[in-house]
Parts: sequence; structure tokens; C-alpha cells
Amino acid sequence: MDITPIYDLRTRLRAAMIAGTNLLSEDFRLKRAIEAFAPLEAASPVFAKIGQLSRSLLDAQTADREGALLDAITLADAVLCTQGAVSADMPGEQHEIKKLEINSCAKVVTNAPYSVVKSLQEALTTSGSGHYSYVTETHEHSPELFADYRIKAAMVQALGSSYPELADTVEKWLKEEDSSLLPLLKNNFDPKGKKEMIRRIHVMEAIAPKESKDFLIGQLEQAEKEVRQAIIFTLRNDGGSEELLWQLAASEKGNCKKAAYHALACRESEQTEENFRSMYQKDPASAVRFLKHTYTEWSARLLAEKIEEMVKPFETDSGYFLSKERFELLQSLLLAAAGKTGKEITDALSTVISLEDRLNYPFENRKKKWETHIIMLHGFAYGYRGTNTEYVTLSEMLANIINHTLLRTADAETARLAIRAYEEKRSGKGAWEDYFGNAALGHLLLDEDVSEWMSKQPLTPKIAVLSRYSSSSRLQLSLYEAWKNISWSESRREFVMQDVDVNAEILDGYRINFVNPVGRDMTLAPAEIIIQCENERLDTLLAEYISQENNVYRDRLEAYFYKRALSVNNNLAYVRVLKRIGCKRCEGLAVQHFSHCDGSVSIWSLRNYEATELPGDRQQRYEEMKRVYELVLKGKIKLYGARDGKEAFLEYLEQLKQE
Repeated sequence: MDITPIYDLRTRLRAAMIAGTNLLSEDFRLKRAIEAFAPLEAASPVFAKIGQLSRSLLDAQTADREGALLDAITLADAVLCTQGAVSADMPGEQHEIKKLEINSCAKVVTNAPYSVVKSLQEALTTSGSGHYSYVTETHEHSPELFADYRIKAAMVQALGSSYPELADTVEKWLKEEDSSLLPLLKNNFDPKGKKEMIRRIHVMEAIAPKESKDFLIGQLEQAEKEVRQAIIFTLRNDGGSEELLWQLAASEKGNCKKAAYHALACRESEQTEENFRSMYQKDPASAVRFLKHTYTEWSARLLAEKIEEMVKPFETDSGYFLSKERFELLQSLLLAAAGKTGKEITDALSTVISLEDRLNYPFENRKKKWETHIIMLHGFAYGYRGTNTEYVTLSEMLANIINHTLLRTADAETARLAIRAYEEKRSGKGAWEDYFGNAALGHLLLDEDVSEWMSKQPLTPKIAVLSRYSSSSRLQLSLYEAWKNISWSESRREFVMQDVDVNAEILDGYRINFVNPVGRDMTLAPAEIIIQCENERLDTLLAEYISQENNVYRDRLEAYFYKRALSVNNNLAYVRVLKRIGCKRCEGLAVQHFSHCDGSVSIWSLRNYEATELPGDRQQRYEEMKRVYELVLKGKIKLYGARDGKEAFLEYLEQLKQE
């Protein structure tokens, strides 16, 4: 049966809604559509009802034309919803029948006004000032809106935003979704596209690596440039693609070839290890570069073996030196060891630490140390950083490597290495202070009595005076560097260590994020010992230990930070923490801050400090700003504009009082 007439009739009925019912009697197109529909009325009672309602619209005696029009459209739509069909018997060329991907989101739409949804969609999909802040603020205050499938579709579109911050932020949010987002990510995917498609690939890999594998491999045939590179790199976690990766490593060029090797380095197989060992024999520098961002067992064994080979001669031959090229290779091997675990790599690092004095100047031509020491690799230097004044020692480099390994793995063997290195260096010779922070972290992870151990170290000035060592400031810096990535996680409800490994050779830097539990309450003894140091850098660690469920520590921290805010010149960092933890007072804070400002103070800075930074209620803030004004009158605080500034300050105080 040909049901084309009902489609035509529905089209005319919808047009009538736009034109208005007053013009129905003159709508000859509607009359023609009703006449064409008449033969179908005998086929079904429901068709007859549609015809009856439609003809009543042309009757001038019909009292409720609006109701009849709505009934006719509703009934026509309902009938057409039942008439859909799928058939393989299609005219013309043959088509492959594919399974329809269905969205399985728990919530398709949210109970939000259309105006809100529309505004958020526009902010995500169009350019304009203020869009980024609007999206982020909405996500913070109304996160439920982002469960709406319409908003998710707009978020996928936002991955191609011309405003990079918005695109990067949306990518981060989408990585927290599940596989139900895949249909949106696959829709209109362009294998020849640019940054937007790369972000889509990153999201696919994060939310559904197995489900998206076949789709991404299918895109390789047409994929180009950065998109091709990104797809190749995703194959590193797929056990069934190793043969394909070796084929790509042999056939690809440039960055795509590098992506294939970086992906292969992540594979845990004997064949891969054998191939990389062969590569090391031919081109050691390239092989090590690919091993830096992998955490396979074989890569740790290979690196350990090569490190031992390079440093062992220093144990027995006092006249042994390295060429500059070999020295650079040793640095690369050590840097690639960060994050690797196992007895072999731990023993290799232990050997290097024991030979630290010999390895500080391992060159053939030691008369030109300042020339050969100008070496930087991925942010770390072993020697001078381009000048003769900024020197980074081998012990600092080794401490950094051990710290990254502890943060990324929480490995017990590495923790024992950190403790052993500190104790051996302290009892003998060497830069023992550089190893202190990792030793403390090692005690922390091994669930030992870290508080008792730390209390015996010359960490605070008081203890340093009683000790034969007086390097408390260096120990404090070492502790900060080792512990700065420990914080309280509200989502996990525990203290965690975090680190990130950025592979700068893959696109604009592929990030691997590491999060490991500390397994200890940092607000107890460790925090109390840090408090005794009264060090601004270490105070930033205390601020990261704040948890909403620990009222005792919050009160203890409030008292300590308030005291510190009244003793430092620029107390803005302390004031912000006080406000974050819910401090209810502010007496003396603004006075301390503005009394120690260099030069004159602007009215804007006064207003901003009071309105956005200062804790306490309105009345308390008013009283504190009055005290600041009194110092202005006495000339102890200088304002921009002198006389005009005082008048503006007084006017501001009156406004604050009346609020």
C-alpha cells in the first residue's frame, strides 16, 4: 500500500499550524492533500479518523479548529511512527546492512528549561567572549545538565573549539564518561581532520579502548598526519595488534614511525624485547628514547643491564672516563629508569649512587668541564644549565628519578633504596640532603614510624642546632620536592600521591597520570613536624592535607595559618587557605598585608582583597578595613592618588558598612 498521501497530508497540516487556522478555508494545498488521502480511509478506521478530522478543518461551522488541527497532526504522527520499515530489497546498488548503534545513556534529557539547555549548547558550539567561563561555572554549579544527551553532543562538537582551553577542558570531562558516548564520537569522524579528531581519539581510548579498537583501525586506511599518528599510538594496549605495529614501524615515516615504536615499547612480549635489544645495538640513543615512557618489565631489565655495563668500569679503574656521547647516553638511561621497578633496576640505581663521586666528572677531557656539562634532557640537567652558576648535581638527578618511581608505583623495593641511599650518604660522604625527602617518603610508604624517624632528623632549625649538621633549609627543600604531589582526595576519601609522565614526542604530549594511595593519615605526626619548620614552601604541603571530615586538623591548621598570616609580608596564600577552610575571623590580616606592601596601594587592590580574599562576615571585614584606613590617615600605608585615594577609600567604607 502506498502511504505517500499521509506524509503529504501531515506536511500540509504542519504548514497550517504556522499559517494559522483563520486561513484554513483558503488553503487549496490542504484541500488537495485531503482529496489524495481519501482512498486510504477505507483501509483502516484510524485512517478514516484522520480524514474526518482533516475535512472538519475546511468546514466553516467547526467551532474548535485549533483542537481539531492538533488532533489530526497527533494522530498522523502516531500512525507514521508505526509505518517505518527496513528492507534489504532496495532498488539500485546493493547496500551492506549494518547494526544500528543505539545510545544507552541512563539519562537522555534532563528536566531543565529549554533556555538553559540552549544557552549551554551555544556556549559549547560557538565562539564568543565569556563562553569558557560560562561553561566551567555551569559545570561546577549544575553538573547534572551535562548528563543530557543534547549537551553531550555539544561537548563532542566543542572538542573542535577555536578556544583551546575550552576544548581541553571538555576533553577532560568526556574522558570521565562511559562507552555510551562512542556513537557521538564516531559520528562524522574525519580521518583527515585535525586537533578535534585527535581529541576524539583520546576520549575513545579513555572510555572504551576495546570497543573503539576496530573502528580506529578501520580509519587507518584514510587517516593522515597527526590523526594517523594518534591512531597508531592507541594500538599500544591491544594485544592483538603487535604484528600490525611492526608492519607500521617498517612502512611508516616520520612521526607515525615514532608512534609505532613508542606503542611497541609498551608491549610486554619476548619478541618486542628481542627487537628492541637489536635496535639498542645499532642505535642506543633511539632505543632509549622509546623506552623512557614505557613501564614494561623487560624495559626495566634492559635499562638496568645497560646502566650496569656503563658504570661498572668506574668501580675498578680509577683512570676510566666516558666520552661526551657515552655520558649523554648514560644520562638518557638514568632518566628512562624513572618509574621502572624490579630488583635489576633497583640494583643498578644503587650502584650509580655508590659511585656518585666518580661519576660527577666522568669525561675524557676534564679540563673543559664547563663545556661538557652543558647538557639538558627533558627538564633535567646533570651539570651546568648553560651557565657556570646554575649547577644540578648527580645526586639531585638521582633523587628526582627515585621520587618519580615512588610516586608512580609506591614500590616497596624503591622505598628501601631511598632510605638506604640517605642513611649511607649521611654516614659517609656525599650530598645526603638531596636524598632526605625520598627517605621520608619511603618510611611513609613502608608504614614505619615515620614521625619518630623524622623527629630525629635535622629538619627544623632547633634540631639542626643540636646536630652536627646545620643544613635544615636544604632538608626542608628536599622534603618539599619529594612530598609536593601528596594531597587529600575528596573523591577517593584518602591521601594520594600523584604524578604525570608526558611523552613529548607523541603529538603535543601524551600524558599518563598516576594516582597511588599513601596509606597513612598525613594530618597526624607528619603534619605536626612540618608545622614546626615554619617554612612557607612546606606550608603549601599542609594546605593540601585539608579534608572536610577532619575537624580537629582543620582547627589546628586554622590556628597555625592565622599565626603565619600575621607574620609574613605577603599573606595572600595563607588568607586564601583560611577562607577555604571556613575561618570566621580576619582581625589583623589586611593590616599585615597592606602594611608591608612595596610602594603605594590602589583602591582596586583594597576592594579585591576584602571582597574575594578576606575571611569573616561583612561586619568583621568592615572593621578590619577601617583599621587599614586609620593607617592610611597616619601615613603608614600609602595610596595611589593621595587625596583622591583617601576620599575613594572613605566612600568605599561607607558602601561596605551599608551592605
